[in-house]
Amino acid sequence: MKSSAQTTGGQLDADELINRLRLNSPDLAEELYKISKEYLASETARENNLNAKATSLLTASGLSLTVAFTFGGMLIQHPEYLSSLWGLWPYIVPIFYGVALLAGLSASAIAVWSLLIRGDYVGISEQDVFNPSVLIDSDRLDFISLPAPAQSKTSPLNQAEQQDSDNVVIEPSSDIIPESSSPEPTMPVEPTAASAGAETQPPVEAPPPYPKSGTAYYRRFMTAHIWQIARTHFDIHEAKAKRIKIGQGLFFVFLLMLAAIGVSLTIVALIQQHRLAASSQTTVASPGTPQPVAAQHPISSAGASSVMPPTMVSTPSASDGGTSPKVDVDGGGTTQIARDAGIPLNLFR
Repeated sequence: MKSSAQTTGGQLDADELINRLRLNSPDLAEELYKISKEYLASETARENNLNAKATSLLTASGLSLTVAFTFGGMLIQHPEYLSSLWGLWPYIVPIFYGVALLAGLSASAIAVWSLLIRGDYVGISEQDVFNPSVLIDSDRLDFISLPAPAQSKTSPLNQAEQQDSDNVVIEPSSDIIPESSSPEPTMPVEPTAASAGAETQPPVEAPPPYPKSGTAYYRRFMTAHIWQIARTHFDIHEAKAKRIKIGQGLFFVFLLMLAAIGVSLTIVALIQQHRLAASSQTTVASPGTPQPVAAQHPISSAGASSVMPPTMVSTPSASDGGTSPKVDVDGGGTTQIARDAGIPLNLFR
């Protein structure tokens, strides 16, 4: 039957935990004490792992935000780059950038939140470790459970002390361990003459108490205390793990949006490169566009076929008092140049 003191999620409250620790076996109490310490140590190791994950998330988000701001500066300074895209993509890409920026900043904020120093962590309390009533009861129970020394039959004082120690009833403190609804096993007592039916029946000796009963009682008390501390840390770490998981999801969205922006900018660059190549080909193939021609002197032009043949013209001469033929190589320009330079014209004949 499930106890009504159990809380949701399978956890026990403090009263139910103490009630279930009502044990008499020292070995069993020691085993539970070891398990509680291992539980607390595992939560400490889990805290270190979660802090390492949060640090990695913060580092990755910071580096990726640098790339995001680079893309954002490019889009803000040159919005005409997106005009090459089709349909609504010139409006979708800035939306991608805004979503990516918010997701990246949110992931960084969650990582910083997970690394904040908290005030709800608890440790082992001095008041519980050195609880006076628990220490007194544990010491008394350990003293009672000590093996009895060898007694002398001729010493009535020792016999009286032994009889008093055998009649001591072990009752744990009520303020440390609450009374359970179920009856606890009690130690058998010596039968009386009325119950036995005859006064001549020999008395039955009670079994000795468990050895180190006081130590077991103290370990039960500390087991409950350490277990509650470890469970408090478990709740803190569960909440931190959920936050880090949300931050990792936001960082994944940030990477997706960043990848979409990168693909869009790559497509824009390819489209512009294609347009520039097509424009240059159209300019070269246009028939009505005048082509520049380098000026060249007729004499220095390459190829004899391109030089005009010299023509004979008549010019007045002093020897014959009339005209004499001269060589007009280029329509008069070369003859004038030769005459001005004092070059004989017969060189051209």
